[in-house]
Amino acid sequence: MDYHYNIGIGNHNSDTFITINDNTIKFINGDIYTGNMIQINDKFLFHGNGKYTSKLSNYIFDGMWINGMPDNGILTFPNGDQFNGEFYNATIFKGFMIYTNLTTTFNGEFQNDLPYKGIMTFPSGQTFNGEWYNKQFYKGIITCLNGSIFNGEFKDDQFYKGIYTDLNGSIFNGEFKNQEFYKGIYTCKTGFEFNGEFKDKKLYKGTITSPTGVKSNIDIL
Repeated sequence: MDYHYNIGIGNHNSDTFITINDNTIKFINGDIYTGNMIQINDKFLFHGNGKYTSKLSNYIFDGMWINGMPDNGILTFPNGDQFNGEFYNATIFKGFMIYTNLTTTFNGEFQNDLPYKGIMTFPSGQTFNGEWYNKQFYKGIITCLNGSIFNGEFKDDQFYKGIYTDLNGSIFNGEFKNQEFYKGIYTCKTGFEFNGEFKDKKLYKGTITSPTGVKSNIDIL
């Protein structure tokens, strides 16, 4: 989601608003601020608790301001998405985001208004705990509804390299291709181990080691 908002605007000359009454300012563009502020010469700084409603961008910020800059609070976007947390340089930085259209939540750190590091929970209940890069999963842990877990690196939002543990306790450690095992070590719960390549979701080329240490080669042409 790309957001367009500007809440680093708590520093105003008196000629930017049309009315000021007690703790409420109504601006020429229709925006309204209600809350605490301080005046330095002809400038008014939002400072303390306050609520800013933007008519143009249709967002609302309700929280704490420090010297004209948002510090922490709740930012509600026009589509219903809501962020509750800390701000840095007037942008969301660390906290909890609810994406209402996707019924998805994220709790963690942001960069350029996008998830950067934290936990995302999807409508299905599946979770991702890790890092993002260019709006995509980068590295971390995905926990699926069936109990299987992937811990590793991603490429184009798909498993790339890491450890996959299925609900039975069998483990694959290696590389993936199109979300399937490609090359690595697969250890069964029974103790058998396969080290090699997979093709079409089947063993393709490599070595099987039994629980007793007996090895045999597989090479399917």
